[in-house]
Amino acid sequence: MRLIVAEKKSVADAIKDCLARPVMSGNGVHIAQDGTHITWLSGHMMTLFEPHDYDALWKKWSVEHLPILPKSFQYKPLEEPRISKQLRVVVDLMKRATEVVNAGDPDREGNLLVMEVVEHAQYKGKLSRFIAGSQDTATVRTALKAIKPYDTFRLQLDAAKARSWGDWLVGMNCSRAATKLLANNSLVSVGRVQTPVLGMVVKRDRAIEAFKQRNYFEIAATVRVGSTQVVLRFNPQDEALRIWDKAVAETLATSLRNTTVTVSVISEQAREAPPKLHTLGTFQQWANKQLKWSATKSLEILQSLYERKATTYPRTDIDALPEEHIALIPATLIAAATHVVVPEGIAAEPTIRKSTYNSKKVVEHHALAPTTDASALNGIDEKQLCAYKEVALRYVLNLMPDCEYTATRMSFTSDKQTFSATGRIVTARGWQAHRDVKPTADKELPAIEDSAEGVVVGTEVFACKTSPPEPYTEALLLADMMAAHKFVTNPMQAAILKSSKGLGTSATRAAILDELKDRSYIEVIKGKVRATPFGCDVIDALPAALSDPALTAIWEMRFGQIEEGELELSSFIDDLSEFIVRNIDAMKSAPRKIANMPTAKAAKGT
Repeated sequence: MRLIVAEKKSVADAIKDCLARPVMSGNGVHIAQDGTHITWLSGHMMTLFEPHDYDALWKKWSVEHLPILPKSFQYKPLEEPRISKQLRVVVDLMKRATEVVNAGDPDREGNLLVMEVVEHAQYKGKLSRFIAGSQDTATVRTALKAIKPYDTFRLQLDAAKARSWGDWLVGMNCSRAATKLLANNSLVSVGRVQTPVLGMVVKRDRAIEAFKQRNYFEIAATVRVGSTQVVLRFNPQDEALRIWDKAVAETLATSLRNTTVTVSVISEQAREAPPKLHTLGTFQQWANKQLKWSATKSLEILQSLYERKATTYPRTDIDALPEEHIALIPATLIAAATHVVVPEGIAAEPTIRKSTYNSKKVVEHHALAPTTDASALNGIDEKQLCAYKEVALRYVLNLMPDCEYTATRMSFTSDKQTFSATGRIVTARGWQAHRDVKPTADKELPAIEDSAEGVVVGTEVFACKTSPPEPYTEALLLADMMAAHKFVTNPMQAAILKSSKGLGTSATRAAILDELKDRSYIEVIKGKVRATPFGCDVIDALPAALSDPALTAIWEMRFGQIEEGELELSSFIDDLSEFIVRNIDAMKSAPRKIANMPTAKAAKGT
């Protein structure tokens, strides 16, 4: 008997609808006419052992019992009645199966989630893997025809275990050490991702507190060429090139008056592509800015649309679609047109961009997109509709032509200072002609020939002030989590972080922010994310290595090596164990302790 094990019931239902009928359903399983059984999990149904499951001595939080380094990692079922009932169904089916198809979500975590149950059931038969980026019928049918032998996914499973086991080791050991050694038994939760994110917030807050406003000066020069005048400004964005002394600016302005200058004029035709298709992270940023939704709320709403089969899988960091989705464009536009304006002619002659339709960019997931199922939109609520419209709008815009314009830059240079002005005249609106897009306004410069000589007939000095760093909002913090390579000085590590999409994953970033709030490390005040005094103390007291974003870069590099067969899972765990021992030793001799204790809702270490 062939058994397909989906990660959630909605996926099992989508698979069921694509198999030979009639289908019998009930008691946690669908049975197709050809005898294929389809069952499902309820997310993670297994969890790693707690320390005391390995050794009763480890139940008590004690520095003497550190480090906690199990000889092997074991799992146990989550103790929830709903999960326990369905787990019994899945395990019983596995005992009778001749083939198990892992239909977990198409990433490391989805692979691991199903394999935890496979290993728990001690299943030893044939294994296969089903990969689908969305639950619409066309995608699922294609995926069912492309089920692969599982062996090609075993190294991906090892990489997933490395992440899971590694996070367990860091959390269990460093949290206990920090709680006992630094915080007088007030719980300090330490994590490979959450601690560097907290460090980013603390650093931003302190940069704002330490900011001292400075005056700098810009100069506007009015240049007359024949009967035409144009204002060119010296206003460099690079602080190293700014004029900080008013007297220097006024001297330069005075020296320019009545001088003859040569005006350089460069005009070129340029194109602006539409905004890329949404990833979960970019959607969360948009929703936080536009709707004030938290990252968690955005994910919940997108997940509900996915389960309705209205949009594709939400937990994605990829902004492209596979090339086979080109064939789905007409049907997708028909579905989208029920709630989004689809300009006439797009379905017949869509603009196909390599940046949007590129199978090489699609590794595990693909970009957020509407599906071909118009009926999935029946009865959606206001928030779901708002989210759907944004996802669908991006999809429609990416099928429209580029915005074309003429870009002009006029400038002259005097005493190494460059004065300039830029202009932009749109020649073809393209995607900016869509009704729901605010077009970029034209900025026209006067008609002046390149290398024309002109006279500076007037100058004016403007006093400007430097601005402090902008406080984090959830949108800005998510953006920096996705671009965490900016905070890493080692070029190789920065490149790894950039390629791995930063700190956390699309599936975990919302939960990380929630945990930081729940632990009283950060708080959101009038939309601004701030570190609490307790959060600041935690960063000051912990070893710097634990709050360094480079740690995640190193881990991601190791995960990649494991997936490529270049590093053994056991070697990764051995190296990590040494890292943990070093940091426990550092906490034992830490010069600073945590003075500002958390609020009452943060639990005590036991």
